[in-house]
Amino acid sequence: MTNNVALALNAVDWLTQDSDLIAVRAKNVEDPAIDVPSDVQAAEDAARTAQDSVVAAAQVGDAANAEKASKERDDALEKRKAALEAWEKRKRMYRWGNMVGIPLAFALFGVARWQLRQRRRRHLAA
Repeated sequence: MTNNVALALNAVDWLTQDSDLIAVRAKNVEDPAIDVPSDVQAAEDAARTAQDSVVAAAQVGDAANAEKASKERDDALEKRKAALEAWEKRKRMYRWGNMVGIPLAFALFGVARWQLRQRRRRHLAA
């Protein structure tokens, strides 16, 4: 839907002979896709498969297989939860690294550069 709106707006801009507005408008207004790690995808698939086996066993009426499938589903859900927590932890580390780590490294570089310049000034004055 958003691409159609952008096309219509660009067409109106073109018809009005205002090419500057076309250049200003964002070409892609959709959010970028986030790549989900393979371990999280595998855990999601295992949980879905386990849930399907529980449903199939319940439909057949096989209580023994339903109980076994239920335990497998619970294990798969725990693995899924652990994989999601690990992914969230990794995202938090990247977020804090970008918010604090990079500015801190830049500040430390500035302090080190300042100290080197002070040391050179002292040696030149002596």
